[in-house]
Amino acid sequence: MTLAAAAAETEIRNPTGSLYGWRQIFRRFRRNRLALFAFFLLALLCALSAAAGLVEARMGLDANEVDLMKRFLPPSAEHWLGTDALGRDIFLRLLYGGRVSLSVGLVTALLVAVIGTVIGLLAGFYGGRLDTVLMRLTDGVIILPLLPFLIILSSIDLTKLGFDPEKIFSSGVGVAHIVFVIAIFGWTTVARLVRAQVYVVKEQDYIRAARALGVGPIAVMTRHILPNVVAVMIVATTLSVGNIILLESVLSFLGLGIQPPAASWGNMLTGAQELVWEHPFLTLYPGGMIFITVMAFNIFGDGLQDALNPKTKF
Repeated sequence: MTLAAAAAETEIRNPTGSLYGWRQIFRRFRRNRLALFAFFLLALLCALSAAAGLVEARMGLDANEVDLMKRFLPPSAEHWLGTDALGRDIFLRLLYGGRVSLSVGLVTALLVAVIGTVIGLLAGFYGGRLDTVLMRLTDGVIILPLLPFLIILSSIDLTKLGFDPEKIFSSGVGVAHIVFVIAIFGWTTVARLVRAQVYVVKEQDYIRAARALGVGPIAVMTRHILPNVVAVMIVATTLSVGNIILLESVLSFLGLGIQPPAASWGNMLTGAQELVWEHPFLTLYPGGMIFITVMAFNIFGDGLQDALNPKTKF
């Protein structure tokens, strides 16, 4: 068989760039009912958080309106989960907090996936000195004490970097700051996994055939190697979302993340820590949302990993 025929046969046999077709993957994923439930739960949380403004208008309330005459109200038809220490509706603030926490988790995971994939591709494909330099850089980031460095970077005064003081405390700037801070340290796992997979894929016959036919390195990486590491990248990214949400919650809990009056599940916990015994529901609601979301992402990631592995039996 000629090199051209080998390359063409590979393209026909593996058009999706995965171990097997995406339809088979979807069918296998549907058999995992727990992972499917986690997926629909996450979709519901994302939909409710995205529709927070519509829900707020429908209820005729303002999530940031302070009314000290309505402090610590129990659940009712007007306030479905009651009110907090400032008389604000807890349900609406959970939705807005979910919008922030989920946005940070998903956007950061996507950015981490891009950075890690690029570094892993380059290291695995070229090898040699470039691989050594990139992997030592990865090792250097891994050994750094994560939480102290996140605290230091999160506490940087952005006004001294030329940012408008009036915009710094907006939720958009706060989210971008947290995304940037976490992404600096979060790409190492994806880079290592992608690099390992590239080392396996680049030794396949169709890769050698493509290179022998004069296909450039960029084209080989993007058209032939990258599609075959997508599965690893997707699983690693999915599993990282939960950890990123936890990191954002920790930073917000420490007062270094999203700043009030903007809501996030972490700063909702911060505002309720002194009232945990008198009004425990103020901590149970945001804490429960963090727990449920992180658990759902982990279960979904595990189910996706099983679905992408043809040797897994259900």
